[in-house]
Amino acid sequence: MKIKNIVTVSLIVFVVLIIGVLGAAAFFNNNNSNNLETGISKMQVAAHSAPSDCWVIVSDKVYNLTDFLSLHPAGPERITPFCGQDGTQAFTTRGGDNPHPAQANDTLQAYYVGDLSR
Repeated sequence: MKIKNIVTVSLIVFVVLIIGVLGAAAFFNNNNSNNLETGISKMQVAAHSAPSDCWVIVSDKVYNLTDFLSLHPAGPERITPFCGQDGTQAFTTRGGDNPHPAQANDTLQAYYVGDLSR
């Protein structure tokens, strides 16, 4: 009789542990999903405000342009003022001149990090 009680208690403890582990996994999975859905905050982008670590927002999307700075046809100085900031207007107006060519949009996509949080 004593062994039967030990087995029963052990089984109950095992089931409770399994339910606890599954519940914790579901909780953390939901929290991670929510974090992914929120996107990248402006504060996170602002932390990348140097030419050596340059993230720029363009049309609510975040791009890491660090490696592109030296490749920009007009020079890095056209982008560096927007490191850590929203450069949408500068990109869409080409700094006040004309719109960028379609090729610039394609190039930009290669540096995509994620969407800006809302």
